[in-house]
Amino acid sequence: MNMHVTVDPVEQHLANGLKDLWFPVLPSELLTDRPLSIRRLGYKIALWRDNDGHVHALEDHCPHRGAPLSQGPVLGDRLQCPYHG
Repeated sequence: MNMHVTVDPVEQHLANGLKDLWFPVLPSELLTDRPLSIRRLGYKIALWRDNDGHVHALEDHCPHRGAPLSQGPVLGDRLQCPYHG
């Protein structure tokens, strides 16, 4: 017996949560060229604008030493780790 089951896309999104989707995290006017650390959906995120005003986001955690990247200097489109450069 061949049964065709359709999955409701809304139910599928609810089951997966907001993973891999775009979602607002902060009013744009609150973001400057100084890194900002926020926590959204269980993730600590570093946000900043580069010299051209483009927004960047990274997990606010150095993979080497665990330091918060949001406390380091902005180097263009990158953040330098405040702990070990």
